[in-house]
Amino acid sequence: MIVAMFLMAALLLAGLPARAQTPADRLEALGVELWPDYDRPAMLVLLTGTLPAEAALPATVTIPLPAGADINAVASFNASGALMSDVDYTVEDGQITLNTPSARFRLEYYAPYEVDGSEYSYTFDWLADVAVDAMTVVVQQPLAAADFQVTPAAESSGEERGDGLTYHALPTRAVGAGEPFAVEIVYTVEA
Repeated sequence: MIVAMFLMAALLLAGLPARAQTPADRLEALGVELWPDYDRPAMLVLLTGTLPAEAALPATVTIPLPAGADINAVASFNASGALMSDVDYTVEDGQITLNTPSARFRLEYYAPYEVDGSEYSYTFDWLADVAVDAMTVVVQQPLAAADFQVTPAAESSGEERGDGLTYHALPTRAVGAGEPFAVEIVYTVEA
């Protein structure tokens, strides 16, 4: 009797459609935060993506990942805005592919930067098969940084977050699928 019940349940479940991930070819928004030397000598990159309202969930998103990246977190946002560690992902050929059950997701990683004497530099390179309707980039300036330069130029700079640090906001822009986009950061730190 019990075996028959298990067989019946297995047959019923086999008839249900599988929840397949739908590949995303567009993001409604992508927030990029670049925090050099935040809590270790590296660039902390925080990416917060938003899928279009009509996107089928769960969705698969593939985005570029630089060489030497050390993944810190991959998460989705639940209905109340809390981060959930419920995102499966794979890393292959300089890309991370994540399967998000939610329309908003977060990827955080540390990337190495270049050091030449007292000069530090990092280039955030974006080249993806996914289009971004509105990409915003904000760069946090470390307290010890001097001669801080961001290219393309920031549209605004200020200490609006109450932590004593200066943030440089680039103009929001659309980035097409297959369109390269780069942000270069250069600064000096005196020993």
